[in-house]
Amino acid sequence: MEKNSNEFDAFVFPVLALVVGLILDEVNKRVKFLGIPDSVLQFLVAMCTSITINKFLPTINAHYIANKYSWTSLNPKTIMMVFLFISIIVATDPVAVVSILEQYGAPHRLRILIEGESLLNDGLALTTYRIFVDILKVEMGINEQIFFEQEVFKLFMCVFVSPLMGCLGANIVSWIVKRLRENKKRQAFILVSVYGMFMICDTCNASPALGLVTFGVVLSSYRFLFLPIKII
Repeated sequence: MEKNSNEFDAFVFPVLALVVGLILDEVNKRVKFLGIPDSVLQFLVAMCTSITINKFLPTINAHYIANKYSWTSLNPKTIMMVFLFISIIVATDPVAVVSILEQYGAPHRLRILIEGESLLNDGLALTTYRIFVDILKVEMGINEQIFFEQEVFKLFMCVFVSPLMGCLGANIVSWIVKRLRENKKRQAFILVSVYGMFMICDTCNASPALGLVTFGVVLSSYRFLFLPIKII
């Protein structure tokens, strides 16, 4: 029972932190109130929420939440616990960068470039998270040992095989699209191929993020093949 409780405490807090961060970022992008800068508005919302919770939340419930979902309750005995949380927090940073670019009207090509880089950051954070989860399971006694051969294989699949799969998939898709004569069929096939590339990379224990970025970059080099066919 104690083991299950430790597992819950270790994994529910980062999930809640990630979800709350994404919700606040989405609200921060969409809310425009009296011309107040987004950073100031977000601070005011957080401060008012904190005051409201402190004022109306029963003391017993506040102590229960603080003890159950605080850093002290997780008892991080090794640095791996800290790395685990950092890998989650890093994944949310590109979201804020892209929202700032959209807010200040950055050029579309620059936004696309940053979004691709953000996707790589997300993929790196997710890969790092998976590695540290395996190490954390050993620290918590869930697994007996770390299989380094398996970790090296995962890293090899993510770093080397994922771009190779994306490049190969883009060449195959461009070869097929070049032989399709209808624009709707081309668009539908490209859309389906994106989901297919994601599923293939995920099934092969590769990095879907890195595979999709490589797939998109290589496929964009064949964009002259995807020009709409003009009917005379």
